[in-house]
Amino acid sequence: MKNSVKNLLRAGVFALAAVFAFAFTQPVDLFQPKFGMDVNGNIYDVTGITPGPGANQYNCDLPATTCTWADEDLSVPLETNGRFVPGSGLQPIGE
Repeated sequence: MKNSVKNLLRAGVFALAAVFAFAFTQPVDLFQPKFGMDVNGNIYDVTGITPGPGANQYNCDLPATTCTWADEDLSVPLETNGRFVPGSGLQPIGE
């Protein structure tokens, strides 16, 4: 009896943790427009591209600056966790 109560308590804690994990996270919309500008002023459309170290990805460095924007005019910030650094495989808009 004592072990079954412990097992039920553990299961309840696990279930509660799972509920909180889903309740307090925001879904990521891969199709939301996302743009970034490199140090040379080139603008990149990175809609649907995930951050990372790959050639077809991008990184954000130097915290406290805006990394990505919701529009091509760079007027609506999305991520403010660093400067946009495009991967070598990404092409700027218009090139």
